[in-house]
Amino acid sequence: MKEKNSTKFTIGKIGVEWLFFNKNSLKKSSLENYTYLFEKHIFKSDLADNSIKEISAEDIVHYSESLLFKGLSPKTVNCVLLILNSIFKYAKETFGVTPPRINYVKDIKRETRVLSPAEQSRLEIYIRKAF
Repeated sequence: MKEKNSTKFTIGKIGVEWLFFNKNSLKKSSLENYTYLFEKHIFKSDLADNSIKEISAEDIVHYSESLLFKGLSPKTVNCVLLILNSIFKYAKETFGVTPPRINYVKDIKRETRVLSPAEQSRLEIYIRKAF
């Protein structure tokens, strides 16, 4: 992230404007969710003070990694990145800003544990006795 506070086009300011202009086109629950995620994870972050014109794809990768490191789930990080992407699209349409490419986080699928035949038998016996 190169340029801080050098222009009115900061992520934070454009994000607030994006939320304001989309408040009537979003469902109430979506607007509440986007507002919460924006305020908690974007507006209060170091990213918010950076010029939207100077944010690179590499900056976004570092930002998403920092969110994962803080313990956010991949799904939540992707929701935050979706909001950022929407802010960048708004900035492109409104101010002609070229947005960086945003790569979403891949969710690691965990293998589902299956009961062994012996465990299945014990469970069946337990259920029969309990009911």
